[in-house]
Amino acid sequence: EVSNAISSRCNRSADGFFVAPEAFTGKGKRDDVLLSADGSATDGPELVGAEFRGGEFVDVLRPNMVAIQAGVRVINGATQDVVIPRKKSGSAAAWVGDEATTAFTRDAPQFENITLVPNHLGTTVDVSKQLLVQGLPDVDSLIRDDLNQSIAVALDASVFTGDGSNKPQGVDGATGVHTATISSAAAPTAAEMWDFVGALDTVGALSENLAWITHPTMASYLKQKDIGTDTGHKVWDYQTNTMLGYKAFSTSNASATDIFLAQWDSYILCIFDGIDLVVDPYSNAKKRLLTYTVNIMADGNVRQPGAICTNA
Repeated sequence: EVSNAISSRCNRSADGFFVAPEAFTGKGKRDDVLLSADGSATDGPELVGAEFRGGEFVDVLRPNMVAIQAGVRVINGATQDVVIPRKKSGSAAAWVGDEATTAFTRDAPQFENITLVPNHLGTTVDVSKQLLVQGLPDVDSLIRDDLNQSIAVALDASVFTGDGSNKPQGVDGATGVHTATISSAAAPTAAEMWDFVGALDTVGALSENLAWITHPTMASYLKQKDIGTDTGHKVWDYQTNTMLGYKAFSTSNASATDIFLAQWDSYILCIFDGIDLVVDPYSNAKKRLLTYTVNIMADGNVRQPGAICTNA
């Protein structure tokens, strides 16, 4: 129609067709608009759908939980305070002279108790009823699993770093454990690592049940540390995950420079009455919220400090 009108006005025919001059000058033409899936609002993004893949849900990463793997002793289901008797020192025999003139020295064994009492560990979270109904993946299962995992991580960490104040007494700072001297906390020598083995051997605590536990940063260093001078063998054998012949584990639940070598059944962790997870639909009902609370009562301590060596 435009071409015909121009042809009529100028009284001649076009070889193809006429175009209005405004097409070249911009007169009468609105600003250029690009329709695009990722353009400005109203210019295309509204036409692009989203495919929600709840089945591909990505969880958070958590520290390796290694205490139980290493052999920590666990008491489950206790209801009362737990008292464990322990021999503090044994009697010692001594040679004497003539039986008629010299008596044996009296040297009785000594005893003490380890007492484990409930300490409370837990966390809580409020969740909207709408999220529970509409959320994918299943929000209820997701929250329950997350809360249980948080308890497991905290229990594992307490074995190494608990200070005994309203929580278990961990290996760090426990009375009577052996301490190996490390000249550079972040870079122990191979000889210094052998000192851990020597300390336990001296008191008769060397056994095949020994295991090393350290932080991943320290583990990485030891996997690169030659056991001698250009031997091709490292202190930590990454292929077998052993160190100087004993099983080795790493976890960020330990402190950055911690190194432990122990018979890990020499540590006892007591769980009172199991994990308690409560879903409360009443307290925040006016806000359409449900409250999830997880709680566990636990305690722990070293049973036989002589079977543990640390640099901490």
